[in-house]
Amino acid sequence: MKKKVFVVMAVLLVLLGVNAKSMVLSYHASAPVLGPHDIAFLGESSTDETNAAGGDDAATYVAHDRPGMGQTFTTGSNPAGYWMQGFWLKNVLYSTPSGNGTWWYMDYDGGSQVEVRVVDPSAAGTPAFEVHSEIYTVTGTESGIELMPEDWASNKLGTGTWVYFGLDTPVYLAPDTQYGFDATVIVGAWGYFFETAGVNDADAYLGGAAYQTTGGANGTNSLYLDTIWNGDHTFVVEMVPEPFTAALFGLGALLVSRKR
Repeated sequence: MKKKVFVVMAVLLVLLGVNAKSMVLSYHASAPVLGPHDIAFLGESSTDETNAAGGDDAATYVAHDRPGMGQTFTTGSNPAGYWMQGFWLKNVLYSTPSGNGTWWYMDYDGGSQVEVRVVDPSAAGTPAFEVHSEIYTVTGTESGIELMPEDWASNKLGTGTWVYFGLDTPVYLAPDTQYGFDATVIVGAWGYFFETAGVNDADAYLGGAAYQTTGGANGTNSLYLDTIWNGDHTFVVEMVPEPFTAALFGLGALLVSRKR
């Protein structure tokens, strides 16, 4: 009998996705393969001027000298909700040069810290705005970092590299609800920055928009959405459906089988 109970518990843990891991920052040459429940906007501009907010650096850079940069999005309709496991952003890859080009630096000596958050836009200005926060300390040895290889790199076009922020702790999201994610460099003057892809079109992704928070670099993000930008970032939010209902069905089936 005890053995069967342990088996049931193991099945529940698997179905509920209970596992231990560390936050991940990694770089990839190709876009992620979308899961059936992921939320994504894959459009991107070919020039700086057509990037989010018309190429305003405050809207497009994750950087030590910029405010927190984020994107709102709307979840799907799974009645039980979802677990957000991380998100992806893309370094620009322009077809036409502009000004002094795009710049990046991935902190090859290590030590910069990037804060990533999941937020509730409906609660802006209150402590409930911040649903979840994690801080990643850059090591300079992250997987795929060779895709953005040069210290203090200035390049006219960019690399097109996808940057993945994997959460240490998955975050529960309700169905049919708008949330947001943002990233801010909170430690490391001149230590970590890259320009994100996107579009300057408010109708490109109707489930949300690019935004920034007040406060910002080398400090703590505020509780406010300081600016809702015109347009969107190129992004993927990695999600799986809340499996508690499936777990209960699985448990019920096992109990019925046991009874028979």
